[in-house]
Amino acid sequence: MKIFLCLIFIVTSCAAYSTEQDIYSDNNAKKLSGVDLFDILLKNLNHPLKNEPLCQPPETVTDQKNYTLADQLSLLLATGHYKDTSAKLESICTAGTFEQPSGGLVDVWDCQITIVETRANDEFVSSSTIAVAISNSQKQMMAGSLRCM
Repeated sequence: MKIFLCLIFIVTSCAAYSTEQDIYSDNNAKKLSGVDLFDILLKNLNHPLKNEPLCQPPETVTDQKNYTLADQLSLLLATGHYKDTSAKLESICTAGTFEQPSGGLVDVWDCQITIVETRANDEFVSSSTIAVAISNSQKQMMAGSLRCM
C-alpha cells in the first residue's frame, strides 16, 4: 500500500509539473490566450495608425489621417465575404522582446493574426496578416509595434 501511495504521489507530481510547463512560455511568463489577444485589440480599435510606420492605410483610403486599427481590422476581416471565396483566421503569439523608442527592451508576446482566403476548390486567393507586440507585464499593445502585411 505504501508503494502504491508513493507511486501515485510521483505520478501526480510529474503530471502537475508537466501541466505547469505547458502554461508558461520560454521566458517564464504566462502565455497570452486568444481571448486576451482579441480583447486587447478590441480595446484599441480607436488607435490611430498614423504613428505606426509598418501599418499604413491602403492608398485607396480617402481619410488616411484618421485611419484606425478598427479600419484595418475591418479590412482584414472582410476577406472572404463574397460567395465564391472563404476565409480562415489563424492567430499565434510567441515570446519575444520589443525595443522601445527610448531604447529599452520589453518582454512581449509577438502576436500574428492571419486571414487566408481560398476558393471552394481550396485554390489560394490571398492572405493578410496583422502583427502586434503585447507587453507581458501589463498586457498592453506596444505603440509602434503594429505590422500589416
